[in-house]
Amino acid sequence: MSNQQAILTAIQEVIRTNGPICHLDDIYTYVRNHEPAIRHYQDEEAIIRNIIYRHSSDCEIFRGTFRWDSYDLFYAPKGIGSGLWSIWPDELPLRLLVEILKHRGGLATVEEIRQHLMLDYPRLYVPGKDTSNEIRETLLRNSTYHPNSKNPLFFYSSIVDAWGIRPEID
Repeated sequence: MSNQQAILTAIQEVIRTNGPICHLDDIYTYVRNHEPAIRHYQDEEAIIRNIIYRHSSDCEIFRGTFRWDSYDLFYAPKGIGSGLWSIWPDELPLRLLVEILKHRGGLATVEEIRQHLMLDYPRLYVPGKDTSNEIRETLLRNSTYHPNSKNPLFFYSSIVDAWGIRPEID
């Protein structure tokens, strides 16, 4: 395993251990204490940030080709510059759900999410495949149902807490 791969693994470990959101200072400390490969670099903090940035589609130096590809491991829940980092969940629908809910103020019906997938993520949407059940299951696993909402399919995801979003429930 290369030095940078070992450091990347250590970064993932600390975020999973301290997560779901981890501050850069905690990442620096963990990597210094648990990964000897970091000692090969003069500026340890810069190499850690570089590895995170190259594996986050939030950053300009992202080495992947599109959002949610295999290189897109990290995201900045409070935006770049906050020092807070998290790991994208493994499930693609949950990643999309986070993005859609973030832009919709924390509320979306299954049909709205399905339409959003079809229109805004054409490379990821499979024509003719009914994704409603998959979306609904992902929502049920990762969200809180609000039965008092005017539309009974509205959900509020605890994941959007990272952005400080508090939806208005009618």
